[in-house]
Amino acid sequence: MSYYSINEIRRVANIPNYTQKNLQRRSLSNRRTVFLSHSHQDNDIVGLIIEFLLTVGVYVYVDWLDPTMPRTTSAETARKIKERIVICERFVVLLTENSKESKWVPWELGFADAKKKNENIGIFPVLRNPYANGSTFSGLEYMQLYQQIKVGTISSTGQETPIVLPPGASRGDVVSYWLA
Repeated sequence: MSYYSINEIRRVANIPNYTQKNLQRRSLSNRRTVFLSHSHQDNDIVGLIIEFLLTVGVYVYVDWLDPTMPRTTSAETARKIKERIVICERFVVLLTENSKESKWVPWELGFADAKKKNENIGIFPVLRNPYANGSTFSGLEYMQLYQQIKVGTISSTGQETPIVLPPGASRGDVVSYWLA
């Protein structure tokens, strides 16, 4: 499985006040919202992923940014997460080295798998440290059941624009956008 580095994502992600802009998504129309399943050990890079997705016009639901979520994890937390997965148009797993150890990521993915069409689920593989030993996604073969998000750029109106290509497409394909 190919992956993207934090530096590749950082090159594109540059949205001032991204948290506020992302939270305002409810008032905007014609924008997709994705549920971002991730390990809480990756909270330090989730902001970068939100910034990146905002650059392509996609808004992101993240549980710990939701003020209606309980402060302490409980059955209510699980119920609300299930509701949000259903509401969001797409479901994306931020697959990192930390996701391998998460208890919630596989649970959320299993729930999304039961509620969404397969084409509405994507895997966004990002290696935090591609040079560290053991930085692979081996042991997560079930992730290959889902389509993988590809990052690329296209030129529209003579200007380079960051995009997210549909899962299954290569960087050179001219296709409709999966997320936007």
